Amino acid sequence: MPTSWWRVCCRARRAFSISRAMSRAKNSTSASSVSLVDSRLLLLISSAPCLHNSPSQSKPKADEGVLFTLRRPTPYSIMLVWKSLATEEGEDMSSENFVSGSDILDEVRALIESSQHEIRIAVAFWGKGAVQRIALNKRTDVPVEILCNASSGACNPDAMSELIGLPNVKVKNCNWLHAKVFLSTDALIAGSANVSANGLSLEGHQELKGWNEAAIVSTNGDAIDDAQRWFSAIWDNSNCEEVDDEFIGTIRPVWNARRRARPLSTSTKETDILSVLDSSPEVLTNRGIRVLRYPNENRSEGGEKATEEIRKEFDDSPPGEKISPILGATFSRADSYETKQVKDTPEEKRKALAGWPWNNWLIDTTDNATLFWFLGPQDSVQKIRQKANVVTFVVPAYGARKLPLSNGAYLTLSRKSLVELRRRADQRRRELGKAEIDIPIEELLL
Repeated sequence: MPTSWWRVCCRARRAFSISRAMSRAKNSTSASSVSLVDSRLLLLISSAPCLHNSPSQSKPKADEGVLFTLRRPTPYSIMLVWKSLATEEGEDMSSENFVSGSDILDEVRALIESSQHEIRIAVAFWGKGAVQRIALNKRTDVPVEILCNASSGACNPDAMSELIGLPNVKVKNCNWLHAKVFLSTDALIAGSANVSANGLSLEGHQELKGWNEAAIVSTNGDAIDDAQRWFSAIWDNSNCEEVDDEFIGTIRPVWNARRRARPLSTSTKETDILSVLDSSPEVLTNRGIRVLRYPNENRSEGGEKATEEIRKEFDDSPPGEKISPILGATFSRADSYETKQVKDTPEEKRKALAGWPWNNWLIDTTDNATLFWFLGPQDSVQKIRQKANVVTFVVPAYGARKLPLSNGAYLTLSRKSLVELRRRADQRRRELGKAEIDIPIEELLL
């Protein structure tokens, strides 16, 4: 039970005790100290349908306040009823309450569900399922303005598309925003929580589990006015740009790259990839890790020669050039793959290289090396002429013993795990009826 709700219950209990005392001694001096707010709040709380589970409860009247529209009363919703009652007495009943954990979500939903005018949200990072999580899709009857920091690469492009797809929502990107503020004309919530994502590109309940969030819920008029002015200043800033489909297309590659390198939700520095797959498969989603299984065939003579040149160039390079600053990986070996023979035409080249997992990490279960292979961009391929008008293409790959993540942790691949992944890949090949497969590793979950 949230602390703020407990305070309200205590005040209701005090009102009830005073009311009993009044009935016993109508002329008691204590009678004058009973607030109309206390008395009416007691009646509202004791009769509120939202405090009962029976579906047969009659619906509240329109003027009974936002408290009754909610399945569970929250500090914010109670404050609104309390504030409206206090206005009749000329009392200033604005309040601030501290909330944490799941109570923050309750407060945000209450603010969104109860707002009678516009809703303004300044939250830097948005993740998968954000719209449904805060029930924003249920409020298409009021205008909504949202500030985010999507250019950081920490906003899920699909979540952005869902936001701008709502008819009453406008979204702007502000690349210096780091705030987490929910705002209506009646209340303000300011804290540490983003919406289903954080600046490390973690998203969803499982990945965000363990993060300790907190917020302040306020109905103070001065604070709300200050927050409205702060929001308007950012919204009107010429450096903030509208989020549309074209903008979302530019942030998708950045999001994909950050998602691949997002940290594991563990303090362990090195974790075997198979144990992660079997215990927390969602951790491997969107990391660009694929598993290969194919018939072991010899390279062509030209392909073997080109591969030897790739290996020699790698072996002769200085140690610093074997470290990728972008990937954070240290490569220990170079090798290659070779395509099937095709006619030497642009169209045949396009077909031969279509579908290759460019810029992905590969676990090659046909090979015996316990390495993560990185396949670079398509422009790194070499054309090998086999005979007149017939060519193959050699695709360089570079192996690393550890797959780096952004928090200094690594995924590793043991010999035992490689053998088990090979067994699962063979089983998947049989199920699909294919001679070779190239699939995301999460598809090999038993």
